[in-house]
Amino acid sequence: MNDAFRTQRAHQLAHLLLSLKREVQTAGNLDEEASQALQNDAAMQFAKEFTAQGLKLPSVDLHSIVMPELGPRNGESELKLINRCWNILKYLNHVTQNPAI
Repeated sequence: MNDAFRTQRAHQLAHLLLSLKREVQTAGNLDEEASQALQNDAAMQFAKEFTAQGLKLPSVDLHSIVMPELGPRNGESELKLINRCWNILKYLNHVTQNPAI
């Protein structure tokens, strides 16, 4: 890989992590109606992109979902929050690569 390609990949990853952070924080502050609309939109988008691959969303009681507290907590820098987003992405990658989980 050349340096320009690595830089581009690093910028894409940084954008993805910051977007995830923003989305989780935004979703945690929505009222029930707005949260339901967001869930419906995400479910439709998922179905459009992944139904052909045989994937489907599990049925989930949205009231049982607790939004994660990403931080930063006392004494932590903003980088800790980004690191938690990175761990979420690594977990999602792992479970999508291992359908038996």
